[in-house]
Amino acid sequence: MPEILLVMCAGWVEKHKAKTPGNRVLQQQLDEWMEQWETQEKQRHDTATAAAEDEGWTVVTKQRVSCHRPLIAHLLFSLCVAPDAHMPTSAL
Repeated sequence: MPEILLVMCAGWVEKHKAKTPGNRVLQQQLDEWMEQWETQEKQRHDTATAAAEDEGWTVVTKQRVSCHRPLIAHLLFSLCVAPDAHMPTSAL
């Protein structure tokens, strides 16, 4: 009895393997799909960038990150609101 089950399972496994692609075929299909997707994304990005540039907008692609930005913003704000508050008393 167990031998019959092994033969039946082997047949099912072979049928399943015949229905599914192998790893190489699957990887090739995924690579082709990714190339097409990247091409479409590049076209969308180029179209959006061209449209923004045609309307007179400046397209910023990368923003410099500064760890001092909050401190600088606070100092500039406080200098504009109360410029005398930050000056030493000897300078007055």
